[in-house]
Amino acid sequence: MAYRLAPEHPYPACLSDAASALEWFSNPSPSGGSARFAVDVARIAIGGASSGGLISVVTALGGVSPPPKVDLVFQLLVCPVLDNTATEDSPVWRAGLASPWLTPSRMLWFRRLWLPDWVPGAPLGWPASPTLAPDEALVRSPPTWMGLAGCDLLAPEALALAERMRGCGAGVTTVVYEGCPHPLLTLPGMFLCFTTGASPR
Repeated sequence: MAYRLAPEHPYPACLSDAASALEWFSNPSPSGGSARFAVDVARIAIGGASSGGLISVVTALGGVSPPPKVDLVFQLLVCPVLDNTATEDSPVWRAGLASPWLTPSRMLWFRRLWLPDWVPGAPLGWPASPTLAPDEALVRSPPTWMGLAGCDLLAPEALALAERMRGCGAGVTTVVYEGCPHPLLTLPGMFLCFTTGASPR
């Protein structure tokens, strides 16, 4: 899905676009997506990588008003961005400060484009940072598979949210691809050299 991008369209534009797209895609009327593409509306899944993972989680949990009226059967997340309150001083980032590709400074640069009015320590609603989602939202999680990179600044926040989701009764599988950096899907030729196995957690 092509959603509006920051900085021209900061938060929450991409979340609104995703919710609207899912609502249209599941609409069985002649003008809706399910009729156009012969969609089985009882078997709709959602997913995304990096910032797309955040968009997927928030959409699945109904974090956009009005939330899409769709019963999702599955969610696939690859190296999702989930904690937009984290900084270099936060425990969740501390172990990954030397991670390649997505460094703390680069992640904070992306965040400033998407959340231009937020400052560290200021309150932040959970649709901008799904790790803050309340239990009553997390119980709406569809069965979820997370593919994470072992050398990714963001892996600890994904594992932390996965544990919270499990605690709320959601089915979550996490697989960590050891030795891989954040752009897990964009360098497959290089990854084949050293990703001979994945460790489930």
